[in-house]
Amino acid sequence: MKQILIACLLLSTATSQKLPDGFLQMWRGLAGRFQPGCAEQNGVELEETRKIIERLEAPDEGPIHCYITCVLDNLNFLTPEGDFDTSVVVDRVHFFSSEVVDGCVYDDEDRCRRVYMSTMCALYAIAEE
Repeated sequence: MKQILIACLLLSTATSQKLPDGFLQMWRGLAGRFQPGCAEQNGVELEETRKIIERLEAPDEGPIHCYITCVLDNLNFLTPEGDFDTSVVVDRVHFFSSEVVDGCVYDDEDRCRRVYMSTMCALYAIAEE
């Protein structure tokens, strides 16, 4: 049931929200060097990856899931199981609180999908109208 509610929330808010001012610049500084390699490794166009942060548009597709996982792995934001390492994420991304990060735990056997759903949950949690 929790998975259905999260999916509905993601779909209903996708068109009306944006990330806080400064988030995009901060994210590019952190993740920019990993994005091209992770995009290539997962067969995703780099332009498509920019939409994830710029417009909160991230198709629920395997290559996108694994692209996000690749970037977050390179940032050491994930545990081996695919959960957020809360202390690392909160320390490096001041937009996220531990409550947001810990509240966005998605249970899925597919590690890439787990990371994708948890990431989108966290992004929507800090998004603004």
